[in-house]
Amino acid sequence: MTAQAALRASPDPISFRLDRSLPRLFVTIDARATGPGVAEALSGLYREQPEVTRLDMLFALNGYRGVVTHEDLQAIVGAYLGSNRDPTHPCRTAFVTPDPHFHLWAAAMSYLFTGREHRVFLTDEAASAWLDEPMAGRPPFTGEPVPGM
Repeated sequence: MTAQAALRASPDPISFRLDRSLPRLFVTIDARATGPGVAEALSGLYREQPEVTRLDMLFALNGYRGVVTHEDLQAIVGAYLGSNRDPTHPCRTAFVTPDPHFHLWAAAMSYLFTGREHRVFLTDEAASAWLDEPMAGRPPFTGEPVPGM
């Protein structure tokens, strides 16, 4: 499946929906998804539509129970970094998942995906509230402590 087809939504275990009014990319990964399938879908999306690397992203992982290995993640990171021409653009990724340990992956991903901050939330509403902060007021993620935090 091409990234173009995925953006139109599908019954596949991984689906993408682009809301240009926000702008935001919504990614849903369900229980049928595999780590290699996630890597292939995201890598293809980043290569075919590099402009999505400049958008905030909300990943709905509530039904996902698979495993994305380090090797899968490296493939995604490589495609992302190859497509993102401006790592100073202050993008965010929110993961919605009940997994109590996913914050560890998210913290690591903030360093792998240069300039993009990753956080975990229990609800779509909490994730959206964090993503709704205007990009113009955000610094790019550097891993350095934010003054006053």
